[in-house]
Amino acid sequence: MVLLTVYVDDITITGNNNDDIEKACDELKKRFEMTDLGQLKSILGIQVDVKGHVVTMSQQGYVEVLLDKFNMVDSNPVSTPEVIGQVLKPSKLNPSQVKALYLPYRELVGSLQYLVTCTRPDIANAVRNLSKHLSCYDESHWKQAKRVLRYLKGTISLCLKIDCSGQVGAFQVEAFCDADCANSEARRSISGFLVMFVGCCLSARSRKQSMVTLSTAEAEYIALCDLVKELLWYIELLEELGCPQGSIAVHCDNQSAIAIAKNPGHHERTKHISTKYHFVRDQVDKGRI
Repeated sequence: MVLLTVYVDDITITGNNNDDIEKACDELKKRFEMTDLGQLKSILGIQVDVKGHVVTMSQQGYVEVLLDKFNMVDSNPVSTPEVIGQVLKPSKLNPSQVKALYLPYRELVGSLQYLVTCTRPDIANAVRNLSKHLSCYDESHWKQAKRVLRYLKGTISLCLKIDCSGQVGAFQVEAFCDADCANSEARRSISGFLVMFVGCCLSARSRKQSMVTLSTAEAEYIALCDLVKELLWYIELLEELGCPQGSIAVHCDNQSAIAIAKNPGHHERTKHISTKYHFVRDQVDKGRI
C-alpha cells in the first residue's frame, strides 16, 4: 500500500514497501516535473524527525520566525499562555480608531492558529479567546497575544511524538472531553476535547457552544457530541489505512452526561435537548464508542 498526501505543490509519499514507493515516485516523475527531496524532514513549517519507530513533529523554527517577526526575541518567557481567570472584553474603540493603532493583531492570531492546528494544542484555548476580538481590539488584546508568544518562547522545544517502538497489540485511539459550564459573558459553555493515538495528540479543540445549557450535564453532553463527530472521521481514516478500531474508549468526567448517552428515553430534565446531540446515543448503541 502506498499513501500520498498533496497540499498544493507539496507532496509526501509513504507506504509499507520501499519498492512500491519507488515505483509510485517514478510514475509521478513521468507525468509531472518534480523534485525528490528524499527522507521527509520538513513540510509546511513542520519539522519531522523519523528514528526507527518514533516520529517527532515540531514547529520550533516556525516559532522562532514569529518571535523575530513580532520583535519578541528578547522577551521574558512565561509559564502559561494566558492568565487564569482573565476575561478579555471587547474593545470600546470604533473601527477607525482600531485601524489607527497599527497593531498586527489579526496577523499574529492567524499565525498562532496555525500552530494550534499542527503541533501546539496547548495554546488552543488562549487562541480561541483571542480570535473572538479580531474585528475590535486594542492594546489589552495585543498584550495578551504577545503573552502567548512569550509562553511559546519558554516552551519552544515542545513537540508531538508518535512512539510505536514499545507498542503491543493493535493501535487504539483514546479520547477525552470536558466542558466549562456557562463560562462566557453570554453564559454559553466551552467545549473541549482531545483525541490521542499511541500517546500522541491527533486532535484538540476548544470552542464556544452554540446554545445556552441549563446544567453542567447538558454542557458535558454537547462536548461529548462534538468529540464523537471528530472520532468518526478518525475511525474511517484509520480503517482505510489498515488500522481498524474497535470500540473506542471515551473519557467524560460527568456521570449524568454518560447516563444521558446510554439511556434512549426522554425525561423531564432532558427532553428539551436537541435531537442532533442524541447522535451520541446511536454511536454508543452501535458499539463504536
